[in-house]
Amino acid sequence: MFSIQKLMLGFTALSLVSCMQLETKNQVISGTPMPDINSTNSANQFPGFKLTSSLLAEQQPLPDSLKCQRDGGSGQSPPLQWGEPPAGTQSFAIIMHHYPKDTVPGVNPPSHYWLVWNLPGDLRALEQGNPQSIGTEGSDKDGKAIGYTPPCSPAGGGTHAYTITVYALSQPPASLGDQDRLDVSWESLTQAISGSILASSQMTFIN
Repeated sequence: MFSIQKLMLGFTALSLVSCMQLETKNQVISGTPMPDINSTNSANQFPGFKLTSSLLAEQQPLPDSLKCQRDGGSGQSPPLQWGEPPAGTQSFAIIMHHYPKDTVPGVNPPSHYWLVWNLPGDLRALEQGNPQSIGTEGSDKDGKAIGYTPPCSPAGGGTHAYTITVYALSQPPASLGDQDRLDVSWESLTQAISGSILASSQMTFIN
């Protein structure tokens, strides 16, 4: 009799777990989960494809020359270089983002400071300020203009971390077109490229 009770308890527990898994699965399907493309997991890493900058260093302060104009800087985007991408790379995209204090990665979208796509597959660098306007750009941080948003020092002191990521893509995000668009945000760009990422590389600076 004892063994039958244990068996029935086990069956009940298994049923509850199955129901919970099904409920979770339905919640994911009914919503639109954010693509986890900001992760540095090894699946997106490729030997030699490394993002660098002549003016930025990993986890180091933003140089004065690149700070926003309010802080006495040029307000220009930093110079960027990257190594050889995987075979089949047809295009690149670049995203610069920052997660504000009360946001949760994977749950809340970050603040985006630069959204660029349609960078040619043979490109290996962008000059400071991107003077040739290479690529197609989305909205700035506030969604009021096109292009790069230079980070300003936080009010009240302290620092924030900003991450720049370059994505090697198997194809350009056709759904976004080839014209600068104010309606392109972090969410729409990450959704558009999530299925064609061959590799990614990122670096983080503070300001």
